[in-house]
Amino acid sequence: MKTVAIIGAGIVAAETARQLAALEVARDIRLIDPQSAVAAGKALDIQQAGPIGRFGTRLAGASDLSAGAGAAVFVIADRAGTDDPHPVESGLDLMRRLAGSAPRAPFVFACPGHYELMQLAVSELRIEPRRLIGSSPEALAAAARAMLALAAGVSPGEAAVPVCGVPDGWVFGWSEAIVSGRPAPVALPPHEILAVERRARASWPPGPYTLGSAAARVAAAVLVRSRRRFTCFAAIDEGEWRGRIAAMPVLAGPDGLLERLEPALSARERVQLASALSL
Repeated sequence: MKTVAIIGAGIVAAETARQLAALEVARDIRLIDPQSAVAAGKALDIQQAGPIGRFGTRLAGASDLSAGAGAAVFVIADRAGTDDPHPVESGLDLMRRLAGSAPRAPFVFACPGHYELMQLAVSELRIEPRRLIGSSPEALAAAARAMLALAAGVSPGEAAVPVCGVPDGWVFGWSEAIVSGRPAPVALPPHEILAVERRARASWPPGPYTLGSAAARVAAAVLVRSRRRFTCFAAIDEGEWRGRIAAMPVLAGPDGLLERLEPALSARERVQLASALSL
């Protein structure tokens, strides 16, 4: 089992650490916040919850980035005491230092505000794109799945809605959406599907506990090479928008992105996606 370094000690970071510890896929979790002294206390609090939650993952906190040495995956989360996860300028410096200290480790970006930082990490720092995964769109896809299931009167496990695009231009792949084994447009009338999409759009950006949950599960997938499909920010690897960061269905593994899964969008949805990526 491996080590996960979570950069930040805010609410998203702590929730990511707690949920990841409970999954017991890492040997050690290190909360690291260079701008705050609370990381050690939060790590201790989560560690003491282990006997209640019946997990034995070791946690520690630090204020020095060197504590992340040897990590199998870095989770870029939020700083303690602020709603600003990592300003772009300082975030780029942080990424430069971490990428240099761990030339192969993947990065999971937990917050919606990291979208621009991911784009600059590709275009300016030239970090290998497959190492960069933004987990926050998984929360949007989960919300769309839950709302679709509610509208159809089934459990969320019986629904699926592909989501792709960018924060100012989300595209919901209703032509590939499924409810209880049936295409969503067959299971529900158009006005109900539009209502589901409207409510799902309104759920963005997600709250900190939802973001922590998504980041923990994507980081776990990186550690254990899960075959579960996630909706994440990732760099497009070919075509007109090569290098552009966008949400898409992906598979994650030890080296980061294993595969980008292009949904079977309708002609109208492809036009919507092209328009979103052109913004």
